[in-house]
Amino acid sequence: MRVRELVEPPGPSLPLLAGAAGLDRDFETVTVTDLPDPTRYLRGGELVLSGLMWLADQRGSSAARCETFVGAVARGGCSGLAVGDTTDDPLPVELVAACARRGATCATPRVTPPRSRPAMTSSTRCCAGRWPTSAC
Repeated sequence: MRVRELVEPPGPSLPLLAGAAGLDRDFETVTVTDLPDPTRYLRGGELVLSGLMWLADQRGSSAARCETFVGAVARGGCSGLAVGDTTDDPLPVELVAACARRGATCATPRVTPPRSRPAMTSSTRCCAGRWPTSAC
């Protein structure tokens, strides 16, 4: 599957935050992580999903935490990054800036899937490359 399929119809049309040049990168696996530095768990070529829990770590600045996380994703050769949390708060500008500096393709699922469609269903369809016409 290509990252482009996540940000364009008929996929879920996730808003692209940075890294349009990487939209044609392929990925076959998805890694979910909220580690501040996920380096040792990244194999390369995967889509990384993060709920941004690592931003809550009060050590260092927000910019430094973003740089560490995005740097690990970029150095790890990951195809893309999808980030989001359960709030409607804007994503930190430091996160978007770090993605832009590192050339990381970053999108955000800033919508809540309907309760009738569990998140597992959406992620299963994502991995299988199958999207319903009303994909979240």
